[in-house]
Amino acid sequence: MQGMSDEQGSERRQARRVPYRARVRAVGALAGEGRTTNLSAGGVYLQRLSGRRLRQGDVVDLVLDLPGGAVRARGQVVKAVDEVFYPGAAVAFTTMSAADRALLEGFVSGRKGAPPRGAILGRIPVTRRVA
Repeated sequence: MQGMSDEQGSERRQARRVPYRARVRAVGALAGEGRTTNLSAGGVYLQRLSGRRLRQGDVVDLVLDLPGGAVRARGQVVKAVDEVFYPGAAVAFTTMSAADRALLEGFVSGRKGAPPRGAILGRIPVTRRVA
């Protein structure tokens, strides 16, 4: 999977993530409806896909509702979270049309996301420890 982890298993994202809650539909063999919690040009985190528990390696065809229109993408589950009340999955996009990619990238670049860890806000580092 492109940029998701190195040999030690530590997390490495290549795309900027933004918080975004919206409806998402899975179509095809793993059909269902759910919600997104965050989104990037490289993938999405899904919660509650119609009570379906996705497994690592599952391939899903998604339709994401964005303000500029619907984006269709195929993705692969790179991490499955099997919590009782909030099952979810991190999905890395593997296939998407150029038009859908442009819409998604434009949407993500126009939204404010959480600052990366260690980022400096003004003059106070986010990772600063208070004694």
